[in-house]
Amino acid sequence: MSAAVGERAISVRLGEDATAVAAARRALGGLGGELDAELLEDMRLLVSKLVTNVVDRLADRWGVVRRGGTRVWVEIDRPRPAS
Repeated sequence: MSAAVGERAISVRLGEDATAVAAARRALGGLGGELDAELLEDMRLLVSKLVTNVVDRLADRWGVVRRGGTRVWVEIDRPRPAS
């Protein structure tokens, strides 16, 4: 996971187990002095949900692209409507 705030970047390598969510949330801790509390809590929630979904394998496909920054993408298949 990588996050950039201004010129600052945070990177952490996450495992595929129950420790991943806590590690991702801890990585955001260094931003506490740079962001207001509400925005930081929103970021923690977003990171928690994203990492949880990937670790739980709810995502059918996911990946990370590093070109001029870092982007995490997730795809989830939806059931086809009955005909």
